[in-house]
Amino acid sequence: ARAWLNEMLKAKLRPGFRSYAALVKGFALKGDVERTKEFLQEVQLRKFHGMRRKSWTEMMLPALQCFEKAGEDEEMAKWMDYSLQRGFEVSLEAEEAEAEGASTEKEEPKPKKRRSKVNAEAKAAKATGDALADLEALKAAGEMPDIRDFNKVMTEFASSPRSRFSMAKAFVETTIIPAVKPNENTFNQLLRCNRRGDGKRGVFTIEWMKEKGFEVKRSHTAIVVRQLFQDFVGETGVTNMDSLLERLLACLEKKRDRSDLYDSIIRQTAEVGLLKEAEDWAKRAADEGLWIPVKTCYRMAKANFKDGDEVSSLRWVDAARREKGSTPLIRFGRFVDVVTALRGSSEGEYSPTTSERVDVGLVDRTASFMTRLCSDSTVAKEDVPYLKIMQAYSRAKRPQGAADWHEKMAASIGTPPVEAYNTVIRSYAEVGDIDSASKWLARLQAEAQPDFDSYQAVLDAYASNGDAKKVDDIWKELTAAGFTATDQTYCSMLRAHCVAKDAENVQVWVSRFEWEGIQFNWLAFSELVRFYLEQGELSKALTLSEEMAMTDLFDIGTGLWLEQLQAAQRAGETSHLEKVAAAMVRHGYPLNAEAKRITSR
Repeated sequence: ARAWLNEMLKAKLRPGFRSYAALVKGFALKGDVERTKEFLQEVQLRKFHGMRRKSWTEMMLPALQCFEKAGEDEEMAKWMDYSLQRGFEVSLEAEEAEAEGASTEKEEPKPKKRRSKVNAEAKAAKATGDALADLEALKAAGEMPDIRDFNKVMTEFASSPRSRFSMAKAFVETTIIPAVKPNENTFNQLLRCNRRGDGKRGVFTIEWMKEKGFEVKRSHTAIVVRQLFQDFVGETGVTNMDSLLERLLACLEKKRDRSDLYDSIIRQTAEVGLLKEAEDWAKRAADEGLWIPVKTCYRMAKANFKDGDEVSSLRWVDAARREKGSTPLIRFGRFVDVVTALRGSSEGEYSPTTSERVDVGLVDRTASFMTRLCSDSTVAKEDVPYLKIMQAYSRAKRPQGAADWHEKMAASIGTPPVEAYNTVIRSYAEVGDIDSASKWLARLQAEAQPDFDSYQAVLDAYASNGDAKKVDDIWKELTAAGFTATDQTYCSMLRAHCVAKDAENVQVWVSRFEWEGIQFNWLAFSELVRFYLEQGELSKALTLSEEMAMTDLFDIGTGLWLEQLQAAQRAGETSHLEKVAAAMVRHGYPLNAEAKRITSR
């Protein structure tokens, strides 16, 4: 499997999340700790987005089990915390129990019954009792339990719906400490026993750890800071918790640990809109000679800019100058990316399918801000991030804004790079203004040398309109310019025929995909599914969907499954409707309210 991944990388193909997740799972099941760590780090490095909880759990659970068997408790804690940062709370014992329960219902999913709080507490009490019984069984067999066995009990304490802090702390003091040395995960589970309103107790626990000589880790203080902000920050402001946070800082001696804690406080304070307090904490860190991470500098710059404080925003952008290789152009470009990023996406991530979520007003404000900085000589012309602003307008589906900044770039630095032309071309293409996209391509041909993306952007626009003749013409221009058609080019041609409802040519191109080994992209796949549905070929649409669901090329999305359910309903095909519903669940797409409404009729 790893050899095939290397072949993909050599071919300059980009493996998706599922490829890396499969390797993590495979090496974890094999018990290869080092390789499991390696591919988890690859997943962390690539910052994949859009994973479902099921996919994440299927990857992470075997990894945690592998680390547990190898006694790698620190790795367990590290990746459980990372999962939590990504929005997936993976608890080893809870997930195993859930998986066992799910396997019995795999054939025919049943609606989940709402469990009462009493039942949940009873189940948690039983699980804790079982873990304690396992400890006693080990002792009875003459074996000495290790820290992993004790931590299983701590995990059950932490998983209880009701706080079991007192019991857990007593267990640590009277049972664990006399037998073995607690590790990082032991105290993580102890701190997780706290519930809403127990933030102060978290601070007292950290102080107790320090007093007893146990090392306070970053993961410990992160849990307590989250609890404090949950407890103290309300809709109208914040109750004074500075003294509690200062007590946490007093428990940390290493500069790196103190810097991390300051960073956590600053970020969470800014996230709840308390910018003055965040600035105060940043000043305290600076007074100690501690650095604030560059990512937090840009977050603070964004928060102040959105709040209307442009001076503070500039100061935070300048604070990021210590980043290796930083220049004014890079810093202001990153600032534009962060401020105009898609909501719910990583900073500056470009995605035409979700660009409607960009705040257009914020893009205009950012562009005006840069114009003013340039006009009063605060920023040199060559340091203005023209391309980043153009890309922000493109994300916001404002092609005229991108075109205007292209002209400003040309007036300032001369002929812009090809990427700037491409941004304008694709910006017009994505809003359906094909004539303007074509004119900009012609302008690029006259003023500079187009690259592959220049032609592909216009080609995609014609494909969306179902103009196969124009797609073919641009394809010829592309090859005449010395470029080779890619899978994306083939997908555009197939899309054009699907939109034009040209059944004969659709079949020709689908056959070509099969014998040339061409991969569908999501746009071509979705158009082909809709084409089959319009033609009444429901089985072909379902077969294609199932084939794609078993690959890691892209996430099909619930929407296309719903369209198939609706088509089956309109056609009165009850048996096919049931097949589609079963396929949805089988491939990890739970029936939502609309799907349940359709299938219940």
